[in-house]
Amino acid sequence: MRDHLTLIDGTGKAHKPLDEDAVSPDFQSVLGFMKPVLVNTMGKMGKNLHIFVFSAKGENGQVLGRASAEGRFSVQVAETKASWRLPLASLVSERTCPSCQEKLSGAFKFCPYDGASLSQFTAK
Repeated sequence: MRDHLTLIDGTGKAHKPLDEDAVSPDFQSVLGFMKPVLVNTMGKMGKNLHIFVFSAKGENGQVLGRASAEGRFSVQVAETKASWRLPLASLVSERTCPSCQEKLSGAFKFCPYDGASLSQFTAK
């Protein structure tokens, strides 16, 4: 699977997973602890769980993406591609619309109900 897996950053540059010997022993230990926990939590689906590690930085030393900042990335396995927009809603605080007081994802820039701008208001 490793040979067919690619992370595509927000600029469209492709990145391959790190070889196991390029991952620090400390992080390998963390993964060694996490995998059985995830497998047990996921049941039958977890038996085919594979964890791959990518470099956090590109060739130019720039961070590839921050989960709590704006951006996007994709993961491609062979011909199948899944894409995400950042920030990941689960990692940013909710916002409250200043107009309708609706609680919204912190990833929203505008209220989907009344169109009010959320950019000038802090997350709550």
